[in-house]
Amino acid sequence: MSQLIRQLQVDIDLAALSGAIVIESSGISSSLDSDLYTLVSGDILSASGACIIESSGIASSLDSDLYTLVSGDIAAAVSGIAPGASGSINGLSDVDTTTDPPANNEVLKWNGSNWVPAVYNASFTFSIASFSDTGGSTTVEIGTGEWKAIGAVSFSATYNNGPATSGYVTQGAWASLILAGAGFEGPTVSTESVDYPSVGSSRTFTLHATDGETSPTNNNTYVFYNYRYWGVDSNTSLNEAQIEALAGSELSNNNNKTFTVTAAAGEYLYYCYPTRLGTSSFTVGGFEGGFEAPDTVSVTNSKSFTEDYYVYRSTNSGLGETTVVVT
Repeated sequence: MSQLIRQLQVDIDLAALSGAIVIESSGISSSLDSDLYTLVSGDILSASGACIIESSGIASSLDSDLYTLVSGDIAAAVSGIAPGASGSINGLSDVDTTTDPPANNEVLKWNGSNWVPAVYNASFTFSIASFSDTGGSTTVEIGTGEWKAIGAVSFSATYNNGPATSGYVTQGAWASLILAGAGFEGPTVSTESVDYPSVGSSRTFTLHATDGETSPTNNNTYVFYNYRYWGVDSNTSLNEAQIEALAGSELSNNNNKTFTVTAAAGEYLYYCYPTRLGTSSFTVGGFEGGFEAPDTVSVTNSKSFTEDYYVYRSTNSGLGETTVVVT
């Protein structure tokens, strides 16, 4: 076995060297034959002790690039690794530590084209960073007929680790609405209208995007509710206008509620909500009961949606500041 084999160990493991190279052990007489090794992508050359590596194919009349390896070093005079790169991982053609120099505790992660410095849990996977539209509040007063006309909603998007190669919005039976711009970011206005759903239901705009490898989606959902009302009034029954004039109101699809009101002398507590939500039980000032059986009153809201309401009134008036729990 040659002196070179006794002095060098060749490990197969790392992409960096390609092509044929001549390896000569430091101190071997030039009159000895050199051992020729061909390394393919995925090979690593490690040396124990000092040695010289010469590029194969360099004419004998030209100077060869010579590198001396000490234990643990890697070097090569081959295409793709700059002279003097011994000891620097940035000398590898697919490593970039200069564009964004590494900081303490960062690692090398593959970003799709290079190994670059990054925190250990960084992601280079394509994803949707944001998806927005101009539809307004996502809790909507229920109406009838058309909710959004053609052109009434504009959509925009941004992405992580882009660019996107496709981006479009869907909603119900809509045809795909392709976002404008080379990066499919919009803004792009709707080309179809959207009707109100049934009360308590929703409408969802969905962004579909891809970079050709990963295809995430993102939803913007709108829910459609009617109002419930609470407050005080001196009347022993209420009509539609008086219900809508109560001090407390909110869009909801639930009859459960805790509220606090102050009833002066002669004023009753009232709680009103759509009958489709079912009947309720009351606790007033910590005691169960305290409310009469409900009246039923038809109410038409500001969006022309009509439905029946339960109108609950407290048995007693003038209760002062009172907390009511409705279940």
